[in-house]
Amino acid sequence: MAVSVTVDERLKKMKGGRRRMRATVTMDDSYPTGGEALAASDFGLANRITDLIPRPASGYVPVWDADNSKLMVYTGDNDAVADGPGVEVADEGDLTDIAFVVEVQGD
Repeated sequence: MAVSVTVDERLKKMKGGRRRMRATVTMDDSYPTGGEALAASDFGLANRITDLIPRPASGYVPVWDADNSKLMVYTGDNDAVADGPGVEVADEGDLTDIAFVVEVQGD
């Protein structure tokens, strides 16, 4: 199974030919360490993603890594006092049916 992207709503065009949209990124059963790669073409964009703002879902916190074009996913790690506020989901972690709403800008 692969991560799927569904564009839910195309918002207004912006200056310079950029487009803005709201989409849903539905995760799969094998999250890779370092995040899931997302391309401009996944959102119907021709060139690049200039900004991607994800919303948390089901207790998971997504973070956009713009330098590598990857959606990283974090979860709480509260089993010890020394733990930080969150850790990345383990390699090949099962995030089946976890869906993140994202706002995307690009051209």
